[in-house]
Amino acid sequence: MASVVECIYEGEMVCQARHLDSGDVVHSDSRHLSHPSYFSPTDYVAMGVLSCSMSIIGYYADAREIDVEGMRGKVTTTISQRPYRIASMVMDIYMPGKPYTDKEKAGIERVVDACPAHRSIHPDVEQVYVFHWGGEEQS
Repeated sequence: MASVVECIYEGEMVCQARHLDSGDVVHSDSRHLSHPSYFSPTDYVAMGVLSCSMSIIGYYADAREIDVEGMRGKVTTTISQRPYRIASMVMDIYMPGKPYTDKEKAGIERVVDACPAHRSIHPDVEQVYVFHWGGEEQS
């Protein structure tokens, strides 16, 4: 299955990307200066891993009739200078305050390894998942 995104460089480190199948358009600003409301390209990478991981959890949960509606996530990205790249991503996943069994928790925590975006990141990039159970508040 192929997905095609067309990208146009608009100058000043800003790109416009359009998903050809849906027509959805997003922008990126590598410096967060011209348009501080736009995501940076590395933000999109981190967001892709987080949203893919949460979708995989949803798929796993749906197949087992486990209710994960209301799950929330936050990703914190650290950039290294040499080489200049993403050094780490910490994914905080906040599970709704529902009565999950130990088996359900273990399965949910394990299934994120099946996320294709997670698997596509270079092994030198540290990826940490922190699960918050029982409706713990997101900071």
